[in-house]
Amino acid sequence: KGELSNHTCTRFTCTKPSNTTGYKGTGKGTDKDKLPVKLTGQQSIDVKCADTYTLSGQKAQAKCSGNKSEPYTLSGCKRELCNSQPLNTNKKDSRGSIGIGETETFDCKDGYSEDGTNESQKISIQSKCLLNQQNKRNIGHKWEKNCKPNACKGGGDTWVLNKINNKDCSK
Repeated sequence: KGELSNHTCTRFTCTKPSNTTGYKGTGKGTDKDKLPVKLTGQQSIDVKCADTYTLSGQKAQAKCSGNKSEPYTLSGCKRELCNSQPLNTNKKDSRGSIGIGETETFDCKDGYSEDGTNESQKISIQSKCLLNQQNKRNIGHKWEKNCKPNACKGGGDTWVLNKINNKDCSK
């Protein structure tokens, strides 16, 4: 598509959109992560998802629709949410809104703690949601820290062995 001006056809130019959150370029050198300033005609180029985003489809793209004075569109990336929670923690309602790189405090389930030691006082953990990558592709998320099973559970002078870990249960 283009516009006829003085009997010369010129292509429409799509400028970079004001909101490019979640996307980065595929170039080389110091500007490798920068998105293009403009695209022309009905040009479409591959881009990458930013570090805290994952692919929502087959590929991430910047595309000029060819409409005059419209910015190009970005598609194919989504913000990765940490919709699970660390192992052995009690259910928490806020977990669906925690994104990659964010930290949250979780309470450990009964019989679990941050350090997995007898009668531990560390019954909560602060864990950061991390990007999980495989072959340089973002494939989801994982947690930096999980609650560990305590070796023994105290009850006065009586000790009960957790069969999860075969640790010495002496005080």
